[in-house]
Amino acid sequence: MAKNSIQGKISFVNHEKNYVMVDYDVQGKKKNIRGAIRMPSAKKDNQPVHNYMIGDVVSFNIARADKSDRLVAANIEFKYNDALNNLIDKAQTQNQFKGYLKQSEEGFFVKEIDSYLFLPLLMSPWQQIPGIDELNEPVLFSLHIPKNREKISAELLHPKFITEYNKAQKLFKSEATIPAVIAAIKPHSIYLNIIGEALQAKLPNDGKDYKIGEELPVKISFLGPKKIVVEKV
Repeated sequence: MAKNSIQGKISFVNHEKNYVMVDYDVQGKKKNIRGAIRMPSAKKDNQPVHNYMIGDVVSFNIARADKSDRLVAANIEFKYNDALNNLIDKAQTQNQFKGYLKQSEEGFFVKEIDSYLFLPLLMSPWQQIPGIDELNEPVLFSLHIPKNREKISAELLHPKFITEYNKAQKLFKSEATIPAVIAAIKPHSIYLNIIGEALQAKLPNDGKDYKIGEELPVKISFLGPKKIVVEKV
């Protein structure tokens, strides 16, 4: 821990503007201070930057803001988050939780029902955008936990998909032949509209004389919430 560092807990996060509010105590008096954070995509010493969230215990130094006498939190470093650690431990045996769907300027989040954890919602490219009537409503979700445990997010257990994806599921189950339409041709790949322009896939370019707009019969060999794979018939 850096010299003269203070320990506090994050009470507010704005990832879009890259700042947090930190609560801390000084001789028994509760105080609050604002501090800048790095983008989650940034790296330090080849390590991903922590995706800060409410409840994170952090260390920081108090400094003067540039060109101002205002005090800010500097050198913010993540220490731990008991609520998040407890959730991760539970996910190892039963990865199913309850929460509430929320929306902010930064996108959609799930607030875990027993804590102040706001987890960014990981969505399929073919998932319906939640409507206003779905916000603040209870949902079931699972944790998506990367190997480095940074950028932990929530995935809805019962997501709603667009009509084209639901149709693709039926075609996949029935092993039906689909008249896909060639949308683009690249040196190594052919891009196909499988069901309109909303559902697309690609095939290796085998060098044949394909034309954009031409129909190419294919079957779906794999279909998941984040990936679709097709093969020529």
